Amino acid sequence: MHSAKSSKVVVAAVHADPDADEGRDPGAAACAKPDTPVADGDITSHWKQRAVDAEQKLNDAQERFAHMEQQLQQLRQELADAERTYSDVLRRCAEESRAAVAQLNARLHDAHRSAAGSRSRTAMVVAGQFIVIVGLIAMWFLPGLVRLAPS
Repeated sequence: MHSAKSSKVVVAAVHADPDADEGRDPGAAACAKPDTPVADGDITSHWKQRAVDAEQKLNDAQERFAHMEQQLQQLRQELADAERTYSDVLRRCAEESRAAVAQLNARLHDAHRSAAGSRSRTAMVVAGQFIVIVGLIAMWFLPGLVRLAPS
């Protein structure tokens, strides 16, 4: 806990620092040093000036706050625009991906069908060659077989 003496010193120091640094009217010195005699007009003008300064600081702070609110609204709008753009891009990418997958599936199906047709054509060619070879062999050996056959 703070003693009463230390709180008085702190209060005096708080009142003395801002006015001593800024070099304002002598009323500030009277607040810091209560034993110093100062005219009532000096103290009144000091506090009036402090009130004017405080109002100016308040007005400045309100202007900064209003400006920050405008910036916040602008940033919120930009964020909403960015989110819409992001959603649109994702939707377009998904649509294009689905179309590409469908196209690739169709090509794959055509390739399977083509390969099946190619296999059956190959099988027919091989069968035809086999028949030709068997026919040639038969013709080669058939005259000899005919001669060997009993008449």
